[in-house]
Amino acid sequence: MKNPSKIIHQSDGRIRHERNYDCVIGSRGEKSHITNFDPIKNKIITSYPAHL
Repeated sequence: MKNPSKIIHQSDGRIRHERNYDCVIGSRGEKSHITNFDPIKNKIITSYPAHL
């Protein structure tokens, strides 16, 4: 994710990237996006819009 608003290192070793937007990006009015990344497997685990 380019320019995340927040990076959180989780206890299981995964990295959570949160990004806030000025406009609505989700079908339910979400203005944020969350991506969970596993650096060991070099894979995105999950990615979804969210209300933060």
